[in-house]
Amino acid sequence: MKWRDVKEEIARLTLTNDQRSNALDIIATAADIPPPQDISMNAYDNGLSLHWVDVGSELAVYDDHYETYRFGDGETAICHWQHEPGELIDPAIFLELTAR
Repeated sequence: MKWRDVKEEIARLTLTNDQRSNALDIIATAADIPPPQDISMNAYDNGLSLHWVDVGSELAVYDDHYETYRFGDGETAICHWQHEPGELIDPAIFLELTAR
């Protein structure tokens, strides 16, 4: 999957305007990291999830924040990142997603 594919998939999904904007904010600033291998929607809370299976991480996109999940050693580390559409993205989020 390439970032272009991620953007096209997001365009097909039913998202709120703010959630779509936050997803596009990530895409616009994530060019220096590999794209996710998978995209899914969480039926429980309608979160859009981008999955980096190769490094065991996930980014969930919501209207007003992101959540990152790092999976390993039987544990899950969860971080909450406040974000309103159009705001600058904390570059530490990308370190969290790509660190092995």
